[in-house]
Amino acid sequence: MRLAWLVPIAAVFCGCAYTPARPSTPAERTPTPGTITRDNPAGDAEAPADAAIARLIEQPLGRKRDRFGTLKVRLPDHLNWKRVRFWGHPTRAAFRYGKEGYAVAVLSYSDAEGDDSPRACLERFVHKAARTATNFDVELTPITRELHKHYRGPESVDWVEHERLAKQRRAERERKRAERRRKALERLPKLRIWRAKRRLALKRKVAVPTPASPGPQPESAPNAKAILPPPKVVSQPAPRDIYEPDILGEPPQPSPQPPGRGIKPPKAEGSPQEPAKPQADARKKRLRRLTKLRALAKRLKTMRRARRHLQRLPVSRAEAWRRHKLRWGETDMPVIRVSGQFDTILIDDQYLAAVAAYDSWPGTCLVQGFAVRVGSDETLAEQLIQRWVREIAPKLLWVGDLREAPPFKNR
Repeated sequence: MRLAWLVPIAAVFCGCAYTPARPSTPAERTPTPGTITRDNPAGDAEAPADAAIARLIEQPLGRKRDRFGTLKVRLPDHLNWKRVRFWGHPTRAAFRYGKEGYAVAVLSYSDAEGDDSPRACLERFVHKAARTATNFDVELTPITRELHKHYRGPESVDWVEHERLAKQRRAERERKRAERRRKALERLPKLRIWRAKRRLALKRKVAVPTPASPGPQPESAPNAKAILPPPKVVSQPAPRDIYEPDILGEPPQPSPQPPGRGIKPPKAEGSPQEPAKPQADARKKRLRRLTKLRALAKRLKTMRRARRHLQRLPVSRAEAWRRHKLRWGETDMPVIRVSGQFDTILIDDQYLAAVAAYDSWPGTCLVQGFAVRVGSDETLAEQLIQRWVREIAPKLLWVGDLREAPPFKNR
């Protein structure tokens, strides 16, 4: 009988201590598409452990949460991780990759009981884990200590001061808004007077001009003969024979024209000049101007909505983490690496593991451990541990809407 529950416990503390004779080839750790499942992420590959590790190295990161909805954990190929519990070892959250336990991630959240710095929390956790590993006959190698950076979260914010500053900013915005409203009300009487004057000016401008009076009549003029134009000489047609049929005498019949499109009769000479057309009414001008302003306001409103919609679109992961670091900053994240061999009568597995501690709520300790089972190629396991330290471990965060430390609950 294979004691599978011992594998994840030892995975937090130990790793491989020997070098395999022949590493697997890419063809041996490439499964057939469609054979990958949650219980068997390695599929039907000839080297299942190496295939699972290679998949964890290549797949993008996804988000998982603990059972209490307080921690956001980043894991590669997150759909194939399963939340599990370890008998006799309560944890805040634990995840296993595959039914065979190719990799394990463990979260520990507890009371600091003294110094709550990340280094002190990490040393206490590793000291306790080393005693547990000794009880299970785990051969550990010397521990390697490193220091990396962790992205801060809501636990690093003084929320009392934050709320005070937020209330102060809101009061300042309300004061500026009230000041603008007061100035606008002060300008309102002057604006009304200006509008009334403008309305009167438009009325005077659009007044209809009186038509020009015609000139003096020829009868009333003293020299009427000199004013009248000279008579026109009209040539008379040549006489023709009365018995000859009149062919050219009748004018041709005009073609029928549509109503309203006929030829206008020529103007009589000496007719008075037509009066100029009156300008458009001022009211119509104001209505047209108001219509244009409304159309412009509608376009501006549509542009603002589109801009807000574009701002709500999801950004890339790199841009999201860049904004997060600019908002909250970074802090120290001590890391411990350890390797060893888990060798018992029933189980003979090798693991590489790393443990990181975080700057958590005051008086608490937050620690995350990650272990991977070594297959035929130890280099793949080392690459996965390196990726976890560089990309995965710094992204462990508390949920952003927390305002105080959550209660200590393990399962």
